[in-house]
Amino acid sequence: MPIPWLRLIDLALGATSFSRGAQNRAALAEDVDRDARLLALEREQLEAERLRADRALQLERLGQACELEIGRLRLIAAVAVAAVRIARSDSISRLKLRPIGVRANHSR
Repeated sequence: MPIPWLRLIDLALGATSFSRGAQNRAALAEDVDRDARLLALEREQLEAERLRADRALQLERLGQACELEIGRLRLIAAVAVAAVRIARSDSISRLKLRPIGVRANHSR
């Protein structure tokens, strides 16, 4: 009985391609795992960056609110100083200053 050389060669090549396929599948699985880890890392980095940006915006708004409040307090202080000066000048003008030696004219 003759040996079917072509079938044996096909069988050997098929076995080699099968083992190469298993290796390729393992390499592909490793690539998919690596890509999944990289995507997870990128998501975490983007989330951390978004949180930092939110915090920076919150601090900026807080700073603006503080500046606004400082402006209000300065305005209140200026109004208070002006009120005190007006009150002093009004009370001084109401005093009846007389030269020395002149008595007030009191009618009885």
